[in-house]
Amino acid sequence: MMAIGSANQSLDLRDIHLPAEPSAWPPAPGWWLLFLLAMLIVWWLTSVLRKKLQRRRRIQRVLVELDVIEQVLPLQQQPMALLAAYSGLARRACRAFAPSALALSGEDWLRFLDGDDATQPFSMGPGRLLLHGQYRATVEVTDVEPLSELLRRRLRVMAEQADA
Repeated sequence: MMAIGSANQSLDLRDIHLPAEPSAWPPAPGWWLLFLLAMLIVWWLTSVLRKKLQRRRRIQRVLVELDVIEQVLPLQQQPMALLAAYSGLARRACRAFAPSALALSGEDWLRFLDGDDATQPFSMGPGRLLLHGQYRATVEVTDVEPLSELLRRRLRVMAEQADA
């Protein structure tokens, strides 16, 4: 019989070895899905913010054009020219924001400009001047004056509805 001390000397035993750590690459499938989801969220947020920025820029461009028209054509000196410029700006804005309205004329055009406004400022109010005002011999300054604010509000609404 062998002695216990001699058995330990004949066996070449080593200490416990742990397996190697899992490598960080390639990541597990769950991490790939999480990365893909994060990228989709970033893409979606970027597209939403880009659309809002573009809408804001379009609104600003139209409102700046309205301001330039009012600076170049003072109301007190050239009400007829200002009225024609307002009408042209409304049509150009429709080209950008509501192309289907370009074919409208007469009362239909004024109803389109009214939009959802219950007071109907274009078809029943001071906005009617856009229909035949530029064909009159003279136009009163007081008739043209309210058009600036009416157009400003309507152009802003048209631009916002274009993205909806």
